[in-house]
Amino acid sequence: MSTTTIVYKDKLKVFYYYFPVTSTFEQQPMFSDLIQLIYRVVTCLIAVIILIISIRIVINIIYKFVSLCLRKGVL
Repeated sequence: MSTTTIVYKDKLKVFYYYFPVTSTFEQQPMFSDLIQLIYRVVTCLIAVIILIISIRIVINIIYKFVSLCLRKGVL
């Protein structure tokens, strides 16, 4: 896979931009990898959101139980 390099100089900074030069046939696996990466990120985010919601529900139940016990004078 060949790459084209563009150098952009601005006073003290030098930026290197690498653009992959590929045919459409070579680009197809990269595109599927991108879709796989997006899929993994989305599933990870959904799992984290479900985990946070379940933890909040459990904490809420514990808080209600403790406040009920405190009102009855058990604790």
